[in-house]
Amino acid sequence: MSRKLSVINVLTDAEVLNLKLLHTRVLTSFRAQDPNLDSQDLEDLEKYATMRVLHDPDGVIATHQQWLRHHAVDTIGDWLLPALASRYASTYWRSVYQGVLRTEEHAWRHLATHLTELLAQTGFAQAGALPPPRKWLLSPRILSALTEGAALTALLDQLHRTSTTDPDAILGFHRALAAVEDRLLHTGELYTGMWWRGVFTEHITHLARHTGQPDLLALAQAAPRPRTTP
Repeated sequence: MSRKLSVINVLTDAEVLNLKLLHTRVLTSFRAQDPNLDSQDLEDLEKYATMRVLHDPDGVIATHQQWLRHHAVDTIGDWLLPALASRYASTYWRSVYQGVLRTEEHAWRHLATHLTELLAQTGFAQAGALPPPRKWLLSPRILSALTEGAALTALLDQLHRTSTTDPDAILGFHRALAAVEDRLLHTGELYTGMWWRGVFTEHITHLARHTGQPDLLALAQAAPRPRTTP
């Protein structure tokens, strides 16, 4: 069943009103699914849980909203943080591979940007808030609501200045990334040790020894180290 809405934008003297008309079965269908990391589902959850209801004579929409807030928003740390950390870990290795080993500029920038997005979403989840829609997640104005907002904005600036032909510059970006990780990813056994940083100390070290590339070995030795305590 489609979850599409009818949307009307009304220009007033002070603002643009974004009016949405939806059948209650849209909310019934949405709440029947488990919360997940899909960007569209996260955007829908944020939209449905925070919208201001103008017409709900039987209180059906209010009941749906109350259920969504209790089962998805209030429990965000339980279901969203592990999913974000898992996605982050899988993306981390691919970013190292495309950036350090293959120097593929566009691929690496895409992956590094995604890492920053995942950290931003983590920041909101750690604060008990739903992440904003992806289209404006990395806006400095939006990020200013986070304790690490300025650091995330600085990461984006550093990303745009980093050359994939300079492994030391990529390493510098990952060091800056690690500093934000240390402050954000600190809850639960999944984050213990920041194990994904082992791609530098283990995978690249192993590769350097078998290819005889001392520059890779030196790079791995200078990379961010996994933490030993949560």
